[in-house]
Amino acid sequence: EAQLQHILPAAGMYSGGHLATVYGAGFGNHRCLMGGMSSTVTAVDSKQLAVVVPGGAAGMVAVEVVGSTAPAFTVQYEYKEAPETISMIPREAMMSGGTLLRLTGKHMVGTATRCSFGEETVAAHVVSTALAMCEAPGVSATETAVVVKAVVGELATASSTGGLQLTMRSEVSVEQVTPDNGPLEGGTSLSISGSAFAASETMVCRVGTTAPVAARCESVHMVTCTTPAHSGTEVEVEVGMGAWEFTNNRMTFKYSSSTKVHAVVPTMGTTAGGTMVTVMGVGMEGQPT
Repeated sequence: EAQLQHILPAAGMYSGGHLATVYGAGFGNHRCLMGGMSSTVTAVDSKQLAVVVPGGAAGMVAVEVVGSTAPAFTVQYEYKEAPETISMIPREAMMSGGTLLRLTGKHMVGTATRCSFGEETVAAHVVSTALAMCEAPGVSATETAVVVKAVVGELATASSTGGLQLTMRSEVSVEQVTPDNGPLEGGTSLSISGSAFAASETMVCRVGTTAPVAARCESVHMVTCTTPAHSGTEVEVEVGMGAWEFTNNRMTFKYSSSTKVHAVVPTMGTTAGGTMVTVMGVGMEGQPT
């Protein structure tokens, strides 16, 4: 007599069409029903049935193995809603890959959820039903944009809704920072030269360990931004297309105390010039004279 133990996977898309295996014992000339709908049996032996899951409505249904004379045995299977991708941060990534993306939406559940990039899928870390994170793969130099969405299963064509365009950028690099020093109070206007810069609403500069500051792309080779206040001395300056991914060229900027003049001795001299004076104050070390 047939005995039904479990089905794997125990959940899948409500659209159906994927494979599942029913485990048990005593299988032979049996049929498999899922939510009352007949499923196609593709392989059978005494301990398992390979079936194609039929489409159904979202929710739990009974899986039944039915023989011509034997009673039915049931376990539960869950039909899940299709993932829906609503928003994505950032909307730009490097062609070399590695950009971490945050996808928000609906029905993102379980280890079966993946992120599709065009026809390629990668594993996703599902934080909640509304948030998944994944790493963008590398693309060829001819691919300037791909459509990203959350899907279920290995196939990018799996049933899902939504989809957002991800712009792919060439690798950005920083080559020089001018000027290379300024006061601890911040406010120094920096001109950062490099390559592959592109205008973006999310472009930022990271100066040391402080929070990134807004940057402006002047050209493909120049970005400008203003230094924030900082308590450090020599810090690294990097450019990012968002708050998650930055260059790693390690160009530096040196913070120093503001120059303040306390006294000038002597306080007067001849109109012909040539008088030697001594300027006393703080923050003068390393400053141009």
